[in-house]
Amino acid sequence: MSEHTPGPWHWDSDPVKGDPTGRVRYRICALGKTITQVYYSSFEGGPTNAEADARLIAAAPDLLAGLIEAHRGLRETKLKGRGNDFPACVGRVEQDLRLLLEKVRP
Repeated sequence: MSEHTPGPWHWDSDPVKGDPTGRVRYRICALGKTITQVYYSSFEGGPTNAEADARLIAAAPDLLAGLIEAHRGLRETKLKGRGNDFPACVGRVEQDLRLLLEKVRP
């Protein structure tokens, strides 16, 4: 399995030119190239999740890095026998996860 495109990833949007359905294209980009695209048509009915989906996809490298770091920190603290470092470790993990969630949530 190959590695994913390194971050940071970002997203942008623009209307699809000449599209009679009024779709908006959300692009997820990194290193000057488009990784993937998410579309929404105003004629599909109901609320769109396309922007939230694009934001979540763009945050994927940061989410992965955060999970790896949280796991590493908890594992190291566990291996140390949960001494006095455990509350501090949990506090750091909570703060890191909160920052990651802020990237994904509007």
